Amino acid sequence: MISIRTVAVVGAGTMGLGIAQVCAMYGYATVLADLNGDQLSKATSIIRQQLESLVAKGKLDAKRKDESLNRLSFTTDLDLVKADLIMEAVVERLSVKQELFQRLERNNTNECMLATNTSSLSVGAISSVLKNPGRFLGIHFFNPADRMKLVELIGGLKTQPKHLAIAREFLNSLQKTVVDAKD
Repeated sequence: MISIRTVAVVGAGTMGLGIAQVCAMYGYATVLADLNGDQLSKATSIIRQQLESLVAKGKLDAKRKDESLNRLSFTTDLDLVKADLIMEAVVERLSVKQELFQRLERNNTNECMLATNTSSLSVGAISSVLKNPGRFLGIHFFNPADRMKLVELIGGLKTQPKHLAIAREFLNSLQKTVVDAKD
C-alpha cells in the first residue's frame, strides 16, 4: 500500500489554505496552487499570520512554525501540481471540478490519489470523466479546516477500498476524527 508523503491543494481560498496549513503542520511537503496569483499571495500571508498566532498563544513553538512554513510551496501553474495526494477546494461547479481533475490526472502518476473537498456535488459524478475513478474520493474538511477535527471520508461507486484506507490513515495522521459519509 502506498503512503502519502506529498500533498497538493488546489484552491487557495479559506478552505484550501486551511487544508494546506494543516498538512504542512503535520509534516507533509505541501503545494498550494491557485490560478489567481493575488489569491495565492493573500493565502500565503494568512497562513503565516495563523501560524504566528498559534505561536503567540503557546499552541505551537517557533521551530514547528518555521518547519511548517518550509514545507509549503505555492504555484499558479497547475502543470506543477504533482503529489501523492491532490485535494481540491475550488468553486462548487461540476464542470470546473471535472476539468481540473482531468488535467491533474494527466499530469500525475497512476498512484496519485485525487480528492474533492465538495460537500454538495457527487463524488461519482466528478470522477465519471476520469480514466481511473478508482483512485478518486471525497475528503470533506469543515471550516475552519485547521481547527475543526471532523472530516468526512466519501467513496464513490468506483473508489477502490485501498484508497479509502490510505486516506483514512492520512487523515488520522492529521489528528482528525474521520467519519464515513455516503456519496
